Amino acid sequence: MQQELAVESGDDLSRESHADEIAFRRETVAKLRGQEDRLRARSSLLYEDRLEGRIDAAEYDRRHAEARTALEAVQRELAQW
Repeated sequence: MQQELAVESGDDLSRESHADEIAFRRETVAKLRGQEDRLRARSSLLYEDRLEGRIDAAEYDRRHAEARTALEAVQRELAQW
């Protein structure tokens, strides 16, 4: 009887651990997708700023390269999940 309880407890722990892992995975992917969306929005805003003359071409190129590098890093990380 005690052995059966121990097995049931182990199964419960295993299910709980698996559920925690799935929740962590979902949260991580959601955070990364949020970062990806923000970086895409930043790139769009930079383009609008360039078209409206709020920043010059050199500043646009610099900031866009930074945003693209950050976006690529997030996309690489997402690909691992």
